[in-house]
Amino acid sequence: MKPADFGLDPSRFPSFYPGQEKMILDMLASSKRFLLLKAPTGSGKTVINWCTGKLHGPRFMYLVSTRELQSQLLRDTKQSGMFDLRGHSNYACAGRNSSDEFQCEEYRSCQYRDAVRESLSASAVETNYAHWFVPAIND
Repeated sequence: MKPADFGLDPSRFPSFYPGQEKMILDMLASSKRFLLLKAPTGSGKTVINWCTGKLHGPRFMYLVSTRELQSQLLRDTKQSGMFDLRGHSNYACAGRNSSDEFQCEEYRSCQYRDAVRESLSASAVETNYAHWFVPAIND
């Protein structure tokens, strides 16, 4: 098998690195609901997490520590179907007042809330820790 068999761009990910397939199988063998992969730069975390997520179930979320890593991950996986969910300040918002506070509940359309809603039906979502740990939206 190759990463392309999981929908990844073959020009970016032509084959698995040594040990990646074993890591994917080890992660799939876990009975835990959440999995964390800590590995060095260049070890192929994108391929490992993407393939594990695709094999594990119909939906998965990929969390990264910074917006820069989020942008890098999106460049690598957008054409494969990754949905990008950023924090509120990354979207144009008619509900932003002069103190830079958001008051979206007063507006029918909010790009951020629309993105959150869309992410709920996406099969692969990526976001960063800072956004993920913000309290959930009450709709």
